[in-house]
Amino acid sequence: MKKKVLMYLGIFTLIYAFNFFIFRLMPGDPLDFASSDMDSNSIEMAGGSNYKYLQEYYGLDKKVHIQFLDTVKANIKGDFGQSIFYRQSVKTLIQEKLPWTLYMVFSSSIISLTLGILLAFIGLKYKTIDNVLYTLLNLISEVPSFLIGVLLLFTLAVNIDFFPLAGGFTPFKEHVNIISYLLDILRYSILPIMCLVIVNVGDFYLTARASFIEIINKDYILTAKAKGLKELRILLYYILKNSFPPILNKFFISIGFTLSGALLVENIFAYPGIGKLLKDAVLQRDYILIQGIFLVSTTFVLISNMVADFINQKNIDKEGC
Repeated sequence: MKKKVLMYLGIFTLIYAFNFFIFRLMPGDPLDFASSDMDSNSIEMAGGSNYKYLQEYYGLDKKVHIQFLDTVKANIKGDFGQSIFYRQSVKTLIQEKLPWTLYMVFSSSIISLTLGILLAFIGLKYKTIDNVLYTLLNLISEVPSFLIGVLLLFTLAVNIDFFPLAGGFTPFKEHVNIISYLLDILRYSILPIMCLVIVNVGDFYLTARASFIEIINKDYILTAKAKGLKELRILLYYILKNSFPPILNKFFISIGFTLSGALLVENIFAYPGIGKLLKDAVLQRDYILIQGIFLVSTTFVLISNMVADFINQKNIDKEGC
């Protein structure tokens, strides 16, 4: 496991360096946007030279390798710098938006996991339904999340008033209590979460199905049936319990894919997560904000994959005993 931890640290280092340098190859200059929006006080502070002042302020007048070293030192201290476009702390911006994205990612993942297992159970009992599910979910899994999001907008949000077209909550609405506020957030999140569930449920179904098929032919399952144990007990205690490690492994592996899908879906539904923040940062060439978002996303995905590897290794060690 130590070797894998070192491997992940190496991957993180490569991605970190790539994350810093690649965005500086993007066409356009973020200071062109910033300097055009400076107020009169800032202009006076800059002594009439907005561009030069901003270069010095954001450290962009230094050589690239010096900027990289400064960034590393700041990141180690928990400082992600100042957003050029928003003119706020990158850390503050991410802290405001990340909970919305994590809520959508984990909610959709848990629902997809549960629904995938239930559909696999149904398919295990009814072979005709299993054949239909296998074909249908395989096809749906290949459809991009943003396309499903657009379809949900045009079919549900446009025709049914209950589903909001965009946003994360009702603006300017006064809530009588916290439950009213949470229900409002839930209503706005239904379509984005539904979109991610539709995309991800097929993978969980296929993983659970493969695990169930492998387990169902084991000797202890035949023994349980011969003893006359109830079908529900066999399904839950014998089949699900013994096939759950690979399913759980799939859950953590899928987190990275779900996160990338969430970033796209958030822009379709104008959901207030880091997806919209990232889009604005890219459009405005805000290198510092892009770096912060990708750093947090990369760390999140690598940790999820490490957990998946740990579960997989534990499962291998258990089978080897």
